[in-house]
Amino acid sequence: MQADKFAGCTILNKMASHADSRRAYKRLLASGDYFAERTYYSEESGGFVVVHRGHMTGGLDSEMETARFYADRGVWVRLLDETGRGPFADAHHGGPRGDGLRWDYKTAQASGSPKSQVQSGISSGKKPSGNILIRFEEQMVNMDLLNRGVRAAFLHDQKRVKQGGQPLVRHLVLLFRTLTGYFEESRTPEEFFNEGLFRGPERND
Repeated sequence: MQADKFAGCTILNKMASHADSRRAYKRLLASGDYFAERTYYSEESGGFVVVHRGHMTGGLDSEMETARFYADRGVWVRLLDETGRGPFADAHHGGPRGDGLRWDYKTAQASGSPKSQVQSGISSGKKPSGNILIRFEEQMVNMDLLNRGVRAAFLHDQKRVKQGGQPLVRHLVLLFRTLTGYFEESRTPEEFFNEGLFRGPERND
């Protein structure tokens, strides 16, 4: 069975207990690399959020809200060191319920057009990650405009790749605010063009 190495704590993939989660959480904080006062631990799911001391504090509150959404679902979220040249991503989703990927967090403001905000979120993505997560604070999002923005950004990215560039997005996740929390929807570019557009929470009822 595959083992995941998580900052010095090795767990068996898909078999971590709450004790494993608590042990990994404490091990990270004990390393001294993470802020002791900027953490979140879900007693219900065993997921958590820790913030590296080198993580930029601008926009941290917004990133923490996104991170807590995943921690409540059992994901071990590390907000990463952003000093120097790496790691070119905001967060790592680890643990047995995480995908093991590094993600670039974005927040769409309620006052902006969903089309332009999606395009901006993708175009400003950190290249080596290719995994972009955009959280929408507004409850009612114009999905037609949003999908136009996704389509335009994906097509532009495909053009970049054909010209020898590195893809900006390999996986796009959108979080939509609802009355009860957030609704998550994801697409790769291939899924978007071959299997369908983003539908949003209202159209998935």
